[in-house]
Amino acid sequence: MNPLSSDKNCHVGSPRRSSGRRWGSLATLMCWSAVVIFALCVTWSSAHAAPPTAGPASASATPVSSAPTLQPVDGAQPPSQVLVGAYLYFVRGLDTRANTFVADFYVWFLWSGDRDPTKSFEFMNALGAPTKVAVFTDPAGVDTPEVLPDGRKYQQYHVQGTFGSAMDFSTYPLDRHVLSIELEDTKTTIRDLLYAVDEPSTTVHSALSIPGWVRRGFSGRASHVEYATTFGDPREQGSVKYAHLSFGLQIERPRPWALIEGLAPVIVTMLVGLGALFLHSGEFGTRLAMYATGVMTVVFINMDLATKVPEGSGTLLRQITATCFVLLVLVAFAGIRSLHLIQKGEADAARRFDRICFAATTAGLELACGFILWGKY
Repeated sequence: MNPLSSDKNCHVGSPRRSSGRRWGSLATLMCWSAVVIFALCVTWSSAHAAPPTAGPASASATPVSSAPTLQPVDGAQPPSQVLVGAYLYFVRGLDTRANTFVADFYVWFLWSGDRDPTKSFEFMNALGAPTKVAVFTDPAGVDTPEVLPDGRKYQQYHVQGTFGSAMDFSTYPLDRHVLSIELEDTKTTIRDLLYAVDEPSTTVHSALSIPGWVRRGFSGRASHVEYATTFGDPREQGSVKYAHLSFGLQIERPRPWALIEGLAPVIVTMLVGLGALFLHSGEFGTRLAMYATGVMTVVFINMDLATKVPEGSGTLLRQITATCFVLLVLVAFAGIRSLHLIQKGEADAARRFDRICFAATTAGLELACGFILWGKY
């Protein structure tokens, strides 16, 4: 009896070891799938290390890459150049859904001649009228520029207000943005006035921080914009061009935490759904519960995403979750096919079908993520 008992124990133990090997292979495949998807996202993120640059935000204006150089017509005076700089003190109230932020900063003008550019500039992307307090005034409190020893005039303003800046969320949660402050001369055309950036003095307060974001840089860019209208001025013909200047604070979400926080729940949900393929095909109720949980998790992720980005934003995360949603639904239908094979007594065929579904779904997920990232690139 003892030898027979020993043989019986050996035969019973073999399937268990085989099952252990299968689950070990499953864990290995799932881990490698997660690593590949995560590596794709990290590689794409690294390839997009350069933040965007500041630029005019006016939808009705045509920006120019740099300040224009104009040659005066015969007998006319060349346009005067106004040096403009900014010191950004703080940014708060960043609302990514509304594309708005509150800024506190100083802006200054340095110029020569009788034409005062501080009387005709306007913040083009301000929401409402920002408070603008002149630093230099006369004894009566009237805005009066300082006259420097070299004859140039200098004025500085302390500005606080809410500004709108269009943000691109196509790469969320790896998105980068430029919080722009746009100012423009609304009275004098570029025939008479041009802006230039006071680059050495344009900077930010050392303690400036935005919770949840990494600050990358602050810079200005001078240009001009052309409006396809004369605004009813009979002295103009065809279109008019005004001096424009944009100050931009470049920000991005912290890495790698943004990647982990945004994509890890989706990847884990998908891997759990794929793990259901390794359950016995007859346990369809358990499988269906795992699929349903995965689908609902994806739905909740998209609902949370809707609270963070504007509606209609084709974000990276939304495209990946949509892919996972479709794959989970297909895997659920595959589970029905596997159950039919079990009911027909074809257990081996059902097992092979599950393994094929696992391999095909994993490959499809990786290819889809790669295609999505390639499209963003």
